[in-house]
Amino acid sequence: TRQRGLWPRLVAGHDPDREPHAFDPLCPVRNVTPDFSPTLLLHGDRDADVPYERSVEMARALQAAGVPHELVTLPGLGHVFDIEGPGLADPAVGRAFDHAVAFVTRRVGARAAAVRDGHPRLLLDPARVAELRERFDTTHRFLWERHQQDLPRMVAVSKREAPLEDARYDGDLVPDLAFAWLMTGRRDLLDVAKAQLLRLATDEAWGSDEDLAYLVPGHYILGMALGYDWLYDVLTPAERATVAGRLGREAEAQFGRITRERAWWRNQYFPNHSHSNTAALAFAAAALGARTLGRRCGRGRPRGSSSRPSPSCPRTARRSRATPTPATAASTCCSTLFSPGISWARTTPIAPGRVTSRSTCSTASSPAAPPRSGP
Repeated sequence: TRQRGLWPRLVAGHDPDREPHAFDPLCPVRNVTPDFSPTLLLHGDRDADVPYERSVEMARALQAAGVPHELVTLPGLGHVFDIEGPGLADPAVGRAFDHAVAFVTRRVGARAAAVRDGHPRLLLDPARVAELRERFDTTHRFLWERHQQDLPRMVAVSKREAPLEDARYDGDLVPDLAFAWLMTGRRDLLDVAKAQLLRLATDEAWGSDEDLAYLVPGHYILGMALGYDWLYDVLTPAERATVAGRLGREAEAQFGRITRERAWWRNQYFPNHSHSNTAALAFAAAALGARTLGRRCGRGRPRGSSSRPSPSCPRTARRSRATPTPATAASTCCSTLFSPGISWARTTPIAPGRVTSRSTCSTASSPAAPPRSGP
């Protein structure tokens, strides 16, 4: 559906040829301002799925707005340059990995520990919630209508009144339902969202016999992290402890799959094999890290407390050679995304700009080019 140009119609309900401006709010290249987040673009110039020219256009828009950015071009490589051909053995791909790490470290590393207080804070905050409520009556109305169409089935699946066709969906349901409650304030949606979150937190095992079972933990961790944050103020202390405990244990297990077990998907670039699993740790770190890191490192202790920093504190882990927990290890490289001045929430909705090889989000005024073939 992407390569044939059908995805915009299926997802947004608009025809990019007849209604090009309907996609304006969803296209990052059309929404660049001076306060846009620092941006790194990695693109193979032989990409047959997402045209390389889209990144060139984005770089030009960022340059014009004075936004810090870099475009790394991988000559002769395609859409999945980390697995096609030599893949990770290609020195150019290896340098791209190093470049990405250096870019993030340079831009936000010094502010990695700064996470806003209050809830919600992951992707949303109270001001953003209020803004979205208004936009759902105007520019974002078609997105909200699509969500409302899907909502009855979400509720039915959560209550097990409809079949769960994909185990990953159990994790996705938590933020889907919590978001619906944040936008509407409906008590019935709050109840079902909490029930879904607590089901994940108390299920004996996270697993599936499906072919894509290795993606289940990533979806569950991400769903729990967002649910914990978005529902935090309406959870009881006992419920918070239950969710936080399970989230921490499962994030630790996922961290081990990446660093100790060396799971095959650990270094797959942006196909969902790695992205879903690894990015989930960033959310777990951001959901738990601000509070747990403060205690581990001696911050936020009761006045007069004589307790010392735990070995899991980044300041003492090297001396003790302790294995870092997800809250320390993941926050070192991942929760930087939530630092002040670097708004990941701003860049997250860019996905619709990549859903087709057509010029849906191009800055050019000419008609969209015919679809390009590709994997």
